[in-house]
Amino acid sequence: MLLLSSLVLAAPASAAIYFATNYAGLGLKSWQGVHQPANTERVSIVNGFAGMPGKVLKAEVRPGDKTYTGTYVAERSEVYGRMGTNYKIPTGYPDPVGSTRWYAFNINLKPGFEVPPHGDTRWVEVTQWKGVNGSVPPIGIMAQWDRLKLKVLRSADQPVIDIGGANRGSWIRFSIGVKWSTGNDGWIQVFRDGKEIVPRFSTPTMQIINGIPDAVYFKQGIYRGAGFTTTHTAYFSDVKIGSYRPEIDLPLLR
Repeated sequence: MLLLSSLVLAAPASAAIYFATNYAGLGLKSWQGVHQPANTERVSIVNGFAGMPGKVLKAEVRPGDKTYTGTYVAERSEVYGRMGTNYKIPTGYPDPVGSTRWYAFNINLKPGFEVPPHGDTRWVEVTQWKGVNGSVPPIGIMAQWDRLKLKVLRSADQPVIDIGGANRGSWIRFSIGVKWSTGNDGWIQVFRDGKEIVPRFSTPTMQIINGIPDAVYFKQGIYRGAGFTTTHTAYFSDVKIGSYRPEIDLPLLR
């Protein structure tokens, strides 16, 4: 894993905010769509939780829940956005090949949120950067082995990185930088609660599917594998996406 410089200089003139949800004003319309079990409100906007002011996103998956996305069936309740209009043209997506993006959001796992212990093969994903055509997200945040994990391409030669405790009932602020690329000029960098916990490292951040880079979009909520008999509930603050970390960083809750 090649470490790159994490030095932060003055914001470039081109620094910009590309996307920001507004749960207080737009609610779920902040996103392009919702995946949840039919005839339920497993994904909803609720009043601030555990000290977070305003409105927040609540996502929940209960035992027996099934969500159908085309022919695929899974236990999931998620919002999604940053999708283009043509799956076959990755450069037509909002976050194309070669772009640099910073993502800022807060996550709070409800007390009692089951995180599989070490050695357990079950998993719960709370944020995905999902390829349109690939089956496995190139980047994801998962609750697994009593911790939060950053998984990159989920292959033997790519990192599975510990990004701290699950801290149920407390807000965790993440600022995650990504350069989108199918080659080693791609990179990822992670800040948690204002502190760098994963220095910038080079890695492919996109997959090649059918001979072209697989365009990536953003999902957030609960997506879990089989074998759970408990309810998973998580809360999420508004999301900001920009070109430069100080432009999108969120206030730290004390």
